Amino acid sequence: MNKFNHILKSELIESMGCTEPAAIALAVAYAKEQLPNNSKINKVVLKLSSNVLKNALCVTIPNTSEYGINMIVALAIEVCESKNKLTLLKNITKENIENAAKLLNEFDIDIKLQSDCDPLYICVEIFSENHNAQVVIEKEHDNITSCKKDGNILLLKNVKENHAKTTEKFSFQDLLEFVNGKEIDFEILKEVKKHNCLIAEEGLEKSLGMGVGNAINNISLFNEKIKNVVAKTVAGIDARMSGLAKKVYINSGSGNQGITATVPVIEMSKILGVSEEQELRALALSHLTAIYIRNAQGKLSSACGAVCASAGVAAAVAYLNNASGKQIQGAVLNLLCSNFGVFCDGAKSTCALKVASAISAALIAGLLAKNNVFIDSNLGVISNSLEETLKAVSVIENKLTQSMDQAILDVVCENVKYKK
Repeated sequence: MNKFNHILKSELIESMGCTEPAAIALAVAYAKEQLPNNSKINKVVLKLSSNVLKNALCVTIPNTSEYGINMIVALAIEVCESKNKLTLLKNITKENIENAAKLLNEFDIDIKLQSDCDPLYICVEIFSENHNAQVVIEKEHDNITSCKKDGNILLLKNVKENHAKTTEKFSFQDLLEFVNGKEIDFEILKEVKKHNCLIAEEGLEKSLGMGVGNAINNISLFNEKIKNVVAKTVAGIDARMSGLAKKVYINSGSGNQGITATVPVIEMSKILGVSEEQELRALALSHLTAIYIRNAQGKLSSACGAVCASAGVAAAVAYLNNASGKQIQGAVLNLLCSNFGVFCDGAKSTCALKVASAISAALIAGLLAKNNVFIDSNLGVISNSLEETLKAVSVIENKLTQSMDQAILDVVCENVKYKK
């Protein structure tokens, strides 16, 4: 299989709700399943990396109006099955919610911040009267790397060997050649388009979450065509962050990035009247660009993922306007230059505001590049080489991430009155 098709199929996978709560629920459900049926659980210990912790604190759990790590744990024990992977929160009922609330009075939950670990790290240990089970997830949201029951190893993976989705090196030029070539597999892209646009359409119709997308759609001062691109995209974020029970295809472990890299490309394709093939090629470019940038940063860091996804959109907008390879790279550089430094303070309803800003910038970045307005010299941390720019940006973000995440987490936990 072509490596880029492999990357698309590996990275663009189904999820429901925010991926960090889903990953926590997956670890808890898998651990629970190692214990005898009907075991009475008396304690659950979670050790979470700072990025997982901050992304699970304030986002609404699908099919509920609830949020918080304790409720995620209780629901996972009550109803979740690990075989459903990142869609395991899909069938929660009112009765499940009531039972989960009762469970919270029956056992203790101890949540600890884990340092000196991968930015994506979850360790869950469940204790019953006579048994215990421990499960670890690392590097990918659905990547269970170890499982123990009563201290005995049931599963143990080599983390480096298992983390092989997108580690193969490739250049941006390689990516562009694939997008324009004959080997591209359109089927996964059609599924991504279908589901990521469906949640956006429902979000716009129902004005969910903060209702940012719906509000933008009703502001008459905006250009009608561009307004629709931004409004529909942001409505998808509104819907997902509000817990709407619809699956999305994630990008680099994030549903918000998946929606952001998808919906504007489809809406711009409608405006420009391009063929379905060109639309899907642009969609592949958007997603692969986002993956390319996120790989340089790390999937979970202090950097906002909407910026990576919007860089993909900038590339796709230029591509849909028949830009050259140099102009497409210029579009990405324009976006990085304008939005570099936006940090992530956790998944929640306000992500819609960041996506609204990032998508607006992406449309400008792509159209400017098509008109030959882009960086062609070294200025600040941005250079005229995308590869060199990503190296520079990644060095800065990697150095900042640990201290920045700790500072953000301290403020977030104080703000939501949560004790680490």
